[in-house]
Amino acid sequence: MAALHVAMGWRLGWPVSLACIDSHYICRYDDGDTIFNLESTDTGRGGWSAPDDERLIERDDISSRALACGCDLRALTAREMLGCFIGLRARHTQDIGMLQRDDSLRLLAEQDWLLARYLFPTQRVFYKNQMAVSAMRGERCFDSDEDGHPITFADFLHESYSRHPVTVAEYADPIDDPMIDLAAVNAIFTSLGS
Repeated sequence: MAALHVAMGWRLGWPVSLACIDSHYICRYDDGDTIFNLESTDTGRGGWSAPDDERLIERDDISSRALACGCDLRALTAREMLGCFIGLRARHTQDIGMLQRDDSLRLLAEQDWLLARYLFPTQRVFYKNQMAVSAMRGERCFDSDEDGHPITFADFLHESYSRHPVTVAEYADPIDDPMIDLAAVNAIFTSLGS
């Protein structure tokens, strides 16, 4: 429904686009001065309403990282919207593969996840889903002791984090908060080593 509203808005010459809230989409009007969010599909929680950003952030518990990286609550470019449509196709293919217990379909989704990430690189849902399918691909392409298998990547991460715990200064980026919960990551890898 959000995409339909964007299409109709474009025909009317309005400055509208899709905006993401994790894997959910809304129509966003943004003329540079005024912003309206049109919630058209989530009818059980206020569909057909125009909640402001603060209300959506609170309602959907949108993280500051999702906002800062450019994933959530901003007008998308046409290229990024195309990435969203391809991501929807990837999700459909992956879900059908899971439902039918057909790993070849799940792996077919990898191509679309990669393309969706190329078109919209800051979309966190695409990243998460593509990584899971690519790990499956790695299991099929490499023996468990070969570089490239997901286990060797896990070993690399374990070694990197257990020998030298990450500090905020080492993981600095333009965003005030560290990119990851460093204490949690270090705790996970410390427990794996024991």
